This record gives sequence, structure tokens and C-alpha cells, in this order.
Amino acid sequence: MHCKRGTTDFPNSYALLSGREDARTAVLFVHGFAGNAYSTWLDFQGMIDGREEEEYWKRVDLYFYDYQTTSANILVQADRLRKFLQSSFPRPDIDLFPHPLVASAVGLNGTLLPLTSGYDSLILVGHSLGGVIIRQAVLELASVFQGQLKF
Repeated sequence: MHCKRGTTDFPNSYALLSGREDARTAVLFVHGFAGNAYSTWLDFQGMIDGREEEEYWKRVDLYFYDYQTTSANILVQADRLRKFLQSSFPRPDIDLFPHPLVASAVGLNGTLLPLTSGYDSLILVGHSLGGVIIRQAVLELASVFQGQLKF
């Protein structure tokens, strides 16, 4: 069962963490114009833990990025998204989440669940304007990694 954790420097953004050290995939969702990190993806969030037969999702951490669409300058928002990406991939930065979450996620029963030691895969999901912002952020990151990205 994934547990929800807010983020410190990215208001209204949050993660659904699997609490598994063997989580090797991160999925980042970016909503579109007039949407938000919660309501745009509402059905999906409920489905990942509602389907016991979906073994894949048990080893996936999900991130839901939020931004103000009314002031969505593409370059500014892409830069902000790039910073969010760099704080969550390839290894979640402990400062991304509010303390006392240092190296663990808190499960439903209050137990501490480990965070992943790092991801091998990143899946970017954008709706509408979110897709445009993702594209620009990937272009910015590509210049940083120069050939290390796999498409």
C-alpha cells in the first residue's frame, strides 16, 4: 500500500511511496492547464493500490507535481520541474520530504517504511500543458547529461 508524502519546496506536490527498498521505477505526473496534482489524476491514484493483481505497481513510487497554470511561463515552470526531477531522481533527496521523514516513509499503521536506494527508470506523464513543460524540462536536462539519457 502506497503512503502519501507531501514535499517541502513544491507546494501541493506529493509522492505516493511504495515503502520498498526495491522500488526501481519512479513515475512523475504533471497536470495540464487548469488542473492540479490531485484532481487530474484522481482515478489513477485510487487504482494502483486497489488492484491486488498488479504486482508491477507495488515496486513503483509515484510523484505528482503541481504548479500554477494561470502563471505558467513554460521556461520558468520547466526549470522548476527540472529541480523537482533532480530532487527525486535517480535517488530521492531526503530534503524533498518534510521531516521527520529522513530515510523512511510512514506507513498507515505508523511503522517506518524504507525509501528506495535509487531508481533505474523514470516515466514522465504529462497532460496537456504538462506535456509541454515536461518536454522543455527534458531539453534542459539533456544539455546537462549530454548523451546519458536513453530514449
